[in-house]
Amino acid sequence: MAPGRLRGWAALLLSCALGCAGQEQGAPAAAEPYLRLGLALAEQHRYSEALAAYQQALALAPEAAHIHYNMANAYFRFEAFPEAIAAYHRAIALDPDCAAAYYNLALLHIRRKQFSKAFEPLQQALRADPDHSLAHNALGMLYFRQGEYQQAAAEYIRAVQLDSAQAEVWCNLGELYTNQNDFSRAEAAYRQALAADSAAAEACDGLGGLYAKQQRYAEAVEMLERAVALDSLNTRACFLLGNAYLRMKEPQQGQRWLEVFSRLEAQDRLIASLKHSLLSHPDNARLHYSLGVLYGQRQQFAEAKLKYEQAIARDTAFAAAYHNLANIHLREGDLERASALFYQALAADSTYALAHNGLGNVHLLRKDYAAALRAYERALRFDPTRTEIRENIESASRLALREALPAARPSR
Repeated sequence: MAPGRLRGWAALLLSCALGCAGQEQGAPAAAEPYLRLGLALAEQHRYSEALAAYQQALALAPEAAHIHYNMANAYFRFEAFPEAIAAYHRAIALDPDCAAAYYNLALLHIRRKQFSKAFEPLQQALRADPDHSLAHNALGMLYFRQGEYQQAAAEYIRAVQLDSAQAEVWCNLGELYTNQNDFSRAEAAYRQALAADSAAAEACDGLGGLYAKQQRYAEAVEMLERAVALDSLNTRACFLLGNAYLRMKEPQQGQRWLEVFSRLEAQDRLIASLKHSLLSHPDNARLHYSLGVLYGQRQQFAEAKLKYEQAIARDTAFAAAYHNLANIHLREGDLERASALFYQALAADSTYALAHNGLGNVHLLRKDYAAALRAYERALRFDPTRTEIRENIESASRLALREALPAARPSR
């Protein structure tokens, strides 16, 4: 049996607009700069700092629904779920017609696998805004999960009537029709998804699975190859692709993709296990860190950054989390942020050789070879077994020597 779709609930969009009644309903203008700062920091995934900015805004405008709403969003993204729930309820109390707050509250319940609790806020969102297409889609997914396919289809169709550019909703319709063996409608829905977004890996995956179900294996391979090219972590597509190749009597290709599937499935299981543990132990810094490491190995750097930030928020002396987060910023070319994080790692543990080595890398990129050499030598003093540090010392020494030598005169 093919694995289930891994998009599902994770693909639901968090409504990130200001959302609720804003300054025009009485929020002091003095609070707005702090709100804007919070929004900018949240956009950079710096949620701890964003929350501090929102707190400053609320000190000036405690009755501003839109500030509570955006604070709730930051708590949600930072996975501080009880705080997010309280902030959404406060926003709703101040603005009972805030459809975005109801919608995000429903997503929070879904994220915590409290599916039955999600129905009421979604219905409230639609009472406040009957044209909220995202709420129609989420409600359709809840009905689909319960096997109420007629109601699910009605919600999906309403969602695409309101916004036909939502590839995800077309994919949901395609999945529903495939489940009912209505292959022509399923194919049409997936084609609509690709018309809305030609890079929608989920639509290619869905079409590939549909073709495989119909034993149209050559067409399945074409779409599934496209799906994994767009999303190399699409576990289901790798499974279906491997089996399609086997059906086409291409065992070498089939085995290759099934091996990729096995590796990804093991990672998916570990991620699911860690996420499940976090539902019960949300303040366990080590669990957040372990997820960050796994995401980093999969090159999901945005997710890894968030997990390291969450680990640090729960344990401000977590040197390894600072170090790994710094390396991601270094990879992205943000030398200032990387340097600050390496120093924070060393404040937590002054003997942390990898952080000294990381600082050396920052200095090297800044072409401060003498400072790089000093940092590498400190790293080697604390961990003389690491070959990479010795290699870095050799590189920094060569560059420092080259910089010190006078430029050769041009020959006449």
